[in-house]
Amino acid sequence: MGTIKIIRRTKFSFLIITLLILFNGCEKKKVVDYSKLNSTDLLMEAYKNRDNDTTFSKICILLDDSIKKDDMFIIATFVNETDKTIGFSFVKNYDPIPEINERLMFDIYIENENNIYANKKKVELSEIENLAYKHTFMPESEYYRMLKININSSDFGEVETFRGGVNLVLNANNNKKVTTNEWKVLFECLHKMLNVFDTKRNNFALNKLGKKYDDLSFEQKDSITKLIGYAIIISSDDSNIWGRDLMK
Repeated sequence: MGTIKIIRRTKFSFLIITLLILFNGCEKKKVVDYSKLNSTDLLMEAYKNRDNDTTFSKICILLDDSIKKDDMFIIATFVNETDKTIGFSFVKNYDPIPEINERLMFDIYIENENNIYANKKKVELSEIENLAYKHTFMPESEYYRMLKININSSDFGEVETFRGGVNLVLNANNNKKVTTNEWKVLFECLHKMLNVFDTKRNNFALNKLGKKYDDLSFEQKDSITKLIGYAIIISSDDSNIWGRDLMK
């Protein structure tokens, strides 16, 4: 098969390019049928559209039952080798989670849109990112040994990190209907928790490589995410893995 050549000097080529640009500009934006999406895709669409009130409200109606039916979801680091991007995805947790000492997790419980609890203390939404970072990556001395773990990295040698994570629980007990505002609080909390791990990755990059994480090559980013992956669980209080009261 012959190779496709790009002809740069003919007026006809420029005409075709111009027509394609005009056609694409006039093409209607594809409408997503949210009713056909599975729960993990719905969660991602809700996260992306959390600032679009109309679309977000539509998705939340479909999400109301999913968090009760599908137990819990794990936030997983998503690495796309094809387009060299790194992000996150929602994954259903089918396998039982091994018993974890509750001290390893930073608990967030959303009782309703006005009441958020972090490790059994009522807090403001604006506080949780800083609290979660300190709990997960700057543990108090009494928890330091329990949380600390050393990992051997081919790129960075022996690295000290921590085994903490975030347990994000939404009050969807029994037949309670989750309101749109409560979903919004959940996704705002999630956004802040993603920032916790992104901040740690950035601090690691600055310390080890002298560059911001966003300025690194794909390969360097991939190496860091293997050491500092997202550790976030989302569930309703019906399926909270420790089955305990997350309020004080």
